[in-house]
Amino acid sequence: MLYDSTSHYLSSSLIKGSTDDFKWNYGVCLAASGNYEDGLDVLMTISQESSKSDLSMWIAKCYIMTNNPESAWDLYLNTNDPDKELDLLMLIAEESYKLGRFQFFYAAKAFNALLKLEDSASFMDGVIGASVGYFRHCIYVNSQMNASEDHSETLAEIVDILEELDSSKSKRIASIISSWKDEK
Repeated sequence: MLYDSTSHYLSSSLIKGSTDDFKWNYGVCLAASGNYEDGLDVLMTISQESSKSDLSMWIAKCYIMTNNPESAWDLYLNTNDPDKELDLLMLIAEESYKLGRFQFFYAAKAFNALLKLEDSASFMDGVIGASVGYFRHCIYVNSQMNASEDHSETLAEIVDILEELDSSKSKRIASIISSWKDEK
């Protein structure tokens, strides 16, 4: 693989005083080859004044791929550039949805934020699909013998999101989730 060979070459050149450009190339190369943890470590050492416009996108992707979507969400919340906000929302929505499980929660939040920016059937479907996916994850986790996770707060947030939508389908799903939560 090209990225593997490149990351091997770049790692042999890594020195403590590396420039931001070198760190950028090395961090992106690591992440692109699937080594998200090391890529994140390198990308986080780049100065904030860096002119790398995609830095926050790569950091967010690394967070998501290392099962830390909450940090990607926080990165979105702390972004002041409207163009970056939209790009980060799309990334969080799509990548978190692909990974599933507990990340469906952040996918639902991101699709909901996108839906508020642009009324789109695909964003509506994303909210509903991610909400159902997160609900399934909660049912599965709850069914395990040693399940100690409490999803009541996140499920309440999912219910609120679904009830805000102008859709009878979303309201029906919100009702089902609420009923399950109350019975549990």
